[in-house]
Amino acid sequence: FCLFKRKRSATLWLRPDTCDDELDKLQGALQGVVPHCREQRSNHGGTFTPHMTVTHFTAGEQEQEDCEAVKKQAQEGWKSVAFMCKEVHVMARQGSTGQFRLRARIALGEGA
Repeated sequence: FCLFKRKRSATLWLRPDTCDDELDKLQGALQGVVPHCREQRSNHGGTFTPHMTVTHFTAGEQEQEDCEAVKKQAQEGWKSVAFMCKEVHVMARQGSTGQFRLRARIALGEGA
């Protein structure tokens, strides 16, 4: 578990146990198919960080402490999982606080 910390919020997220280069290439290829979905790189200085968001926290001091406590608790009980990814879901939201919604599915693999 890792934390993205910002001025007004924090995000608890999981880092995949795989080669970041492979996921970076996949994200680049997907961005080529859906060029208007560029926020993963353009909002972060051209860098893509493979991750799965677990939860968000607001920026108050207590919330930051809560985030650290949740991170510690989650790490203590975490068990790795392995899975085959057959498709990627393109998600989007209205504004910076809206709920993400599924916009498209992109199949992966042979014959896709």
